[in-house]
Amino acid sequence: MRVLTVIILGLGMLSAAFAGPEEKLELNSAKLEQIRALPITAEQADAIWQRLTYEGPFHDIYELRDLPQIDDSTLARLSEVLRVNPPRPAEERIQRIEDAYYRIETLGTEEGTNVGLVDEWIDRLMEPLNVNEATLDELMDLQNVSPADAVAIYRQVKRQGGIRGVRDLRAVPGLSDWGYRNARNYLGYDTTRVAKRLHGNYTLRAYDTPFFTDEELAINPNALIDPRPDVSHKLRFTYDRRYKAGLLWHRSLGEKTFYSTDEPLKLPEMKWFAGVEKQMLGPVRLDRAYLGSYQISLGQGVVMESGDYFNPRYSGFGFDKRITGIAPDLSRAHEFTMHGAAAEAYCGPVRAVGFFSSQKKDAILNPDGSLNRLINLIPRTDEDVYPSWYKLANADTVYIPAFEGKQSMIYAVREVGLGGELSFRPWIGTSIGLVATQFMYDRPLKPDFGQAYLYDARTRTGKDTVVEVFPVIDPTECDEIASTPMNPEILQAYRSSQESWLWSKAQSLRRIYGVNLTSVVNNYTFQFEYGELEKTGSVLKVGDDPHALVASAYAQWNALSALALYRDYGAGYDNPYCRGFSNYSRYKGTTYEDEFYLTNPVFAQLQRNTPVPQAERGMYLETRYQMSRPLTVDAEIDNWTRVADQSDYYRWVAKVTYRPVWPLLIRIRQKLQGRWLHDPDKETGFTTYESRLNVEYRLSRFDNLQLLYATGYTRFTPRPRLIGEPDPTGESPIDAQTASPTEALGAQLTHYFSPRLRVRAAWYIYDGFFWNFEDSDFAVLDGRSARWWISVSNRFSDALAVRFKITGDSSYPKTFVQARDSNEYPTPVIGHETNANDVTKDQISFRIQLDYIF
Repeated sequence: MRVLTVIILGLGMLSAAFAGPEEKLELNSAKLEQIRALPITAEQADAIWQRLTYEGPFHDIYELRDLPQIDDSTLARLSEVLRVNPPRPAEERIQRIEDAYYRIETLGTEEGTNVGLVDEWIDRLMEPLNVNEATLDELMDLQNVSPADAVAIYRQVKRQGGIRGVRDLRAVPGLSDWGYRNARNYLGYDTTRVAKRLHGNYTLRAYDTPFFTDEELAINPNALIDPRPDVSHKLRFTYDRRYKAGLLWHRSLGEKTFYSTDEPLKLPEMKWFAGVEKQMLGPVRLDRAYLGSYQISLGQGVVMESGDYFNPRYSGFGFDKRITGIAPDLSRAHEFTMHGAAAEAYCGPVRAVGFFSSQKKDAILNPDGSLNRLINLIPRTDEDVYPSWYKLANADTVYIPAFEGKQSMIYAVREVGLGGELSFRPWIGTSIGLVATQFMYDRPLKPDFGQAYLYDARTRTGKDTVVEVFPVIDPTECDEIASTPMNPEILQAYRSSQESWLWSKAQSLRRIYGVNLTSVVNNYTFQFEYGELEKTGSVLKVGDDPHALVASAYAQWNALSALALYRDYGAGYDNPYCRGFSNYSRYKGTTYEDEFYLTNPVFAQLQRNTPVPQAERGMYLETRYQMSRPLTVDAEIDNWTRVADQSDYYRWVAKVTYRPVWPLLIRIRQKLQGRWLHDPDKETGFTTYESRLNVEYRLSRFDNLQLLYATGYTRFTPRPRLIGEPDPTGESPIDAQTASPTEALGAQLTHYFSPRLRVRAAWYIYDGFFWNFEDSDFAVLDGRSARWWISVSNRFSDALAVRFKITGDSSYPKTFVQARDSNEYPTPVIGHETNANDVTKDQISFRIQLDYIF
C-alpha cells in the first residue's frame, strides 16, 4: 500500500507538470471532481455530469439552462468559471476514427486483436448507422451490444416511431447501461436526407514492420529484407446515403505488384465494389446489393463466413461481434474472399441472402495438375517454390508437361461459389434459417499426403528423362507421419472429382448445408448452428457426413453478463469458409506446423495463415461482473478436446479492472493455459502461466501515463534424452529447457499539445514471448530485446488527419545450437565474421496513415 501511495503521489506531481494555467475550466473535458468543485450544489454537479456521460458534450454554455437543476443565477456564476469548446460537425468522422483506434487499443491491451477486425470496425465507426432506419440484424451487429439490447432498441423504434437522440436512447426500456454506452458510438438519429450529396473518405496506409519470427525458413528470405513496404490505398464514396462504391489497392510487405492479366491494359490489381442500400421494391425491401468484392457471414460462421484472418474465441458477443449478412469488402484479405454479386432482402418476416462469386485463388497443385489445397500466402510470392517441387532422376534439364507454365501457386485455380440463407422471423428476436453453399473448382480436388509421382517427359524433351516429383510432404517421412495421431485433419481432408451443370468447367465441388437458430427472450439469448459437409451421406439424413456444431446461451443484467458456449467440429469437416468459435486454428499440432518435414518450408503457411477453426470439442464459459462502480471482474473458463488425438486442453483467464481514485486505473490479468498430461512418458503436456499488470494514470487534457509489467513461463514435460550432458567429455554440454520464462516491463506516455496534435511514446524491455498493442498495431514478439516507439497524430484540418509511427527494436545477441546434430555448434554463417553463432537484429520500422474525408 505504501508503494501504491508513492506511485499516486509521483503521478500527481507529473500531472501538475503537464497542466498549464487556465482561466476557465473547459466543461466537456472536465472530470467529476472538477465539476463538483464548481460553485454549485452536489445535485447540480451530478446533473451536469450525468448530462455529459449519457448525452455527450455541450455545444455552448447556454445548454446548461436546459437542465432543470440549473437556474439563471447559477448559469451566470458558471459562465464566469466555465468555457465550452463545442464539437465541430465537420470533424465528426475524423473523431470517429480516433474513437475507433482508442476503443481497439483499450481492448487490445486486454486480449489482442487482428488486422481484419481493426479494419472492419474502423470502417463501421466512420459512418454511424441511422437507428430509425436500421434493421434488427444491423443493430445486433453493433460491437459490445448484446442481442437483447438490440431487440430493446428495435422495439422502442417500432413502438415510439423513432429515437431522436442519446437522451431517448438512454430511456429505452430494457437497454442495459453497458449496451447503451457502446451503442451510442455507432448510432445516428438524423432522419432527414440530403439529396444528391456525395461524400467519402480516402485512406493511405504504409508500413515496413518486419516479420518478427525465428522461423525464417518458413518465409521467403527476400521478404525480410525487401525494401518494398506494405502499402494500401482505400477510397470510398457514398451518394445520397443509398449508393456506395469503393476501391482498394494493397501490396503486402516484400511483395511485387500484381497486374491484371485479363485486361487489355496492364493495370494493378484492385478490389472494388459498388452497391445500393435500403431500396423499396414494392413489398420487398432490398437492404443491400453489391457488385465486386464483398464479405459474407451467415449465422455463427459455421457454414459460411469469408475472410483471411483467424480470430480465437470468436463468440459473436462483446468485441467479437459478426457483421452478419453481406457487406462491402475493402479489407486486405485476398484468399478466402468473395468477388461477384450478392444481395440481402426482406419481405415481411422472411429474410433472404444470396451470393455468387468467381475468383482465382492461390493454391498448391499436385504434380498431375490437380488441386491439393488452397493456401493463404503472406507475402504472395512463390519464387523459391519451383526448385523444391521436383527432383531430377537422370537428366540435367527437366520439363514437366503437366506443370509447364502452371507451377506457380499464385492464382493456380479458379473457384466459383454460390449459396445463401433463407430465414423466417416469426416474431421480433427469433430467427430460423436454412443455409446452403456450393463451391466449384476447375481442377480435381486431391489433397494427397506424401506420394511420389513418376512422369515420362519424352514426348516433350525427346530424351529418356524420368522426373520424380514430390508433393507437399517428403515421401521418406510418409509412414511415420501418417501414423502420427495429430494428423487426421490432414488425412481426412475432403476430396472430389465431380462435375456440375452449374458450371461447365467444374472438375470438383464442395457442398455444405446447415441450419441456424437465434432467439431472444427478455434478457436471455439462445443461438444454435449446425452444418454438414456433403461427402457420402444423404442430404436429408442428419449425422451421416462430417459435421460442425456451435450452441450458446447468453444472459445479461445491468451489472452482470454470462455466456456459455459449446462447439463440436469433426476432423473431416473440411470447410475453408468455416469461422466458428475455436481456440486454435486448423492444422495446429499437425505436420504442417513443422516446416522441416515439408519439401518446401513455405508450405507451412497452410497452418500459420489458415483462418479455419481446429477440429475440437469443448465448453466455454465467460462472465463479466461490475461489483461496484470502480471494480469490474471478467473471467473465462474453457476446457476442450482436440478431436484429432483426443488431447485435453484448458484455458482459464481472470481480469480485474479497479479504479481506486478517479485518475488511476489498474488492470490485472492472469492466465493459466495448458494441455493435460495423460502419459508421463510422453512429451505431450505443457502449462503456461501469464500475469499482467497495467497501471494507467490520467493526467490533464486527456494526457495519460501507462505502466506495464508482464511475467510468465511455459513449462513442458521434461525430455530425458535431452537432459544432462550428452557428451561425457564436456565438449558440448546442453540441457533440455523444460521451462520457458517470459518477463516484460514498459511505459507509455500520451500527451496532447493541442486538441488536434497528440504524441505517444513507449519503451519496453522483454525477455521471452511477449504480445502487446502498440498504438494501432498488434505486435507479437519473441526474444530478448529493448523496444521503443513514437507515434504522432495530427489533424491538419477538419478533413485531413495523419498518423505516423516509428518503431525500434534492438535484440540481445542469440547463440544458435542445433540439437539435432549431436548438440554441436553450427558451421559459421557467411557474413557474420565476428561470431558466426551470435545474431543480433536491430530493426527500425515505420508506419504512416493518412485519412481524408470529403
